[in-house]
Amino acid sequence: MGGFYNQASGYGGVLENTPLARPDYYNKILVEDHERNWTHEITNTELISEIKPETLEIQFMRPPTVGKWRPGSINQEMVPSGVALVAESMKLDKLAYIDIKFDEITLGFAGSRFAQFEKSFLEAVWRNYADLQRNWLLNRMLFESDPRWKGLNAGIYRNYNLGDIGNPVTITPANLAKNLAYLRQVLVDNLAWRENEMFLVMPSQFFPVLIDSNLANASFTGTARPGTVQIDGMWKEKLMGFNVIETIHAPKQLEDNGQTCFHILAGHKDAFAYAGAIIHNRVVRSSRTLGIDYQAWARWGGKMIYPDKLTVGYWHFEI
Repeated sequence: MGGFYNQASGYGGVLENTPLARPDYYNKILVEDHERNWTHEITNTELISEIKPETLEIQFMRPPTVGKWRPGSINQEMVPSGVALVAESMKLDKLAYIDIKFDEITLGFAGSRFAQFEKSFLEAVWRNYADLQRNWLLNRMLFESDPRWKGLNAGIYRNYNLGDIGNPVTITPANLAKNLAYLRQVLVDNLAWRENEMFLVMPSQFFPVLIDSNLANASFTGTARPGTVQIDGMWKEKLMGFNVIETIHAPKQLEDNGQTCFHILAGHKDAFAYAGAIIHNRVVRSSRTLGIDYQAWARWGGKMIYPDKLTVGYWHFEI
């Protein structure tokens, strides 16, 4: 390495001597993810405590189901019912990597200001990781959602129009509350509603509609909680019983008529199982240049477990 970097660096002149070279440095990124990402608010992430590099599949057990109470009478012979145990497995078959090259001049500049550099570096790496996970997760949940709980005839009674590709529901300030009630009712009819535990994933485009609706007051609108990135985050206040997550990652579709429509996911976190982590990182000298590469690998996967705990609207917003 050149003399400028050797003089400027507070870590002996080589990136290998900084905390970035520690085998478990990626845990700092995961701590950021746990504290600031909202993916754990919409998925069941408690199936496994740790993902190791060799973890390719997770086995877990669903909560047991038992028979119902039966009417009886004195001295009646009782008929036993069994306990149903269902084993599940989930593949962690999604992989991604990041390879960041530091040239000699960048290393020299960062070395003497490592604390400031590390903070910005962690923010950039985490943000890219969070974007990757959010986009994959929302689109996978949408892909695996049950057709019975979305579309033009959703619900157990097939009587709620939640919108579908080619036939979106146009959401205005006048009908916002009614259409939120439809999403809620599909979940209530499915016996999936759990007070204070339901999520609603919305694009930022719904906020102007909300502000002009009859739901617009301080107890409903709220703001993103501290620590979230830009407008990505869960609101402090609920909206019609939902914990609202406002995000730029909401799945969207461009209709033939030019309208941009959004898939609105609502439900309980137990619907979809998810596990993901950064499993390895290292600092290596580049064989092609005079720089050093920071490399990391991530592995993740997910699976729909209780499809009746998730419903999906397809909305176009109009002020």
